[in-house]
Amino acid sequence: MGRNHRNDVAGVKLPDSLYIVLLLFPGFLSERVASYLSTSPPLGDLELIASALAATLFNVTVAVGVVWLLRRGRPGLGLVAHGGFLAAVLLISVLSGIGWAVLDSNNVVFALHLTERASRAEPWETVFQANAASDRPYFVRVVTKAGGIYHGQPLYYSQSGSDKALVLDLARREIPTNTNAGVVTKCEYVGLDVHGRVLVPSDQIIAVEFRPKTLGPDGCSYHCEITPSSRECSAPK
Repeated sequence: MGRNHRNDVAGVKLPDSLYIVLLLFPGFLSERVASYLSTSPPLGDLELIASALAATLFNVTVAVGVVWLLRRGRPGLGLVAHGGFLAAVLLISVLSGIGWAVLDSNNVVFALHLTERASRAEPWETVFQANAASDRPYFVRVVTKAGGIYHGQPLYYSQSGSDKALVLDLARREIPTNTNAGVVTKCEYVGLDVHGRVLVPSDQIIAVEFRPKTLGPDGCSYHCEITPSSRECSAPK
């Protein structure tokens, strides 16, 4: 009775729970590394356990194969069968976590179009990441709940967590101006020069519009005003 009392806490047997954690440790290690490096949202509890189980099976299987190759023809390598095997499992767990983070963040699996799902990452991260990776990244026009409208080049954008934010470089603010012809919208730079920046929390954003540079009197540059005669700059040859 005393033994059961020591092992039961809130109806959960600690030794069994600890045994499960130790058993799935390689998978949890891989998931931890992947979640730290990946841009995708964190997994739920059940998804985490299932992923840890799959990762553990993968890591241990690869480790067994590596140790078998190292010991092939060398039956006297007892160290490889014990401490070396554990080291191989830990190393492979870290490497598989890094590998999955790369695949997941770049949507490599979803690019195969096995299903209709395009990505596991949120649209916020997927779109901004694709724009940042482009040879000619677009500027953005951001409409906020407070009524402010900003233009600029995405410099930083949050890639995880709930408190997302967007930092715009070369930032401008739309300013309605009364003229004889009526109200005209002009853009003024934020700050004292063209390198002004603005931080916009995602919960204050209504819409984000991606815009290319266009041809104008000053050549190929970003213009706040897009008219029917505006033409996108041709790709560099």
